[in-house]
Amino acid sequence: MVVDTPNLNELKEEITRDTAKALSKAAADAALAVREELPKKFTLRNGYVKRGIRYRKAYPDRPFAEVYSRDAFMTKQEDGGAFSKGSHRFAIPKGVRSSEKSLVPRAKKPRYILNNKDRIFKSSKNDPRNPNPGTEGIYMRIRNNKRLKLLYLLTGKKSYKPHWEFEETVEKEAMKGFREYMEWGV
Repeated sequence: MVVDTPNLNELKEEITRDTAKALSKAAADAALAVREELPKKFTLRNGYVKRGIRYRKAYPDRPFAEVYSRDAFMTKQEDGGAFSKGSHRFAIPKGVRSSEKSLVPRAKKPRYILNNKDRIFKSSKNDPRNPNPGTEGIYMRIRNNKRLKLLYLLTGKKSYKPHWEFEETVEKEAMKGFREYMEWGV
C-alpha cells in the first residue's frame, strides 16, 4: 500500500487555511451583530463606542479570532458592580446637557466651569450653602445669586447593572457563522 503524503499535506494546509478564513468571517459577523445591538441597550451620543467594537482575524499559524471592545469602560457594562475612583469623585451631569441624548460641551465640564468662581461653586456634604444636605455637588447661582441650580452630582461610587450581554451575542453569532462558512468551504 502506498500513501501519497504530498496530497495529505496539501489537504492539511487547505483545511487549516479554510478554518482560519471561517473563523475570521464569523468574528466579523459577530462584531457587526454587537455593533447593531448597542443602540438597543445604550444611549449612544456619538459613534465612538460603536467604532470601538473590533475583531482580530485568525491565520493558519494562529487559529483563533477575537472580538473585543477597545474601550475599558464597556467591560463594566458587561460585568456590573460598583466602582470608585479612590479619592476622586464621579461627576454625574444633572443640569448641564440640553437633552438626555446630547453630549456635555467641553466648556461645561467640571474642570472648566469651576474656574468661574463668581457663579459656580463646589459644595461638600456639610457646606451651609448646600441646598441638599448630605449630598455633594457643583452648583450655579442664578437670578441675582438667589437660587441655585445643580449642575453635577458628585459621588464616590458608581454602580452598574450587567446588561450588555456581549459574550452571549458574540458566541451565538460566531457559532452560527462558523458553521455556515465551514459548510460552504469558505
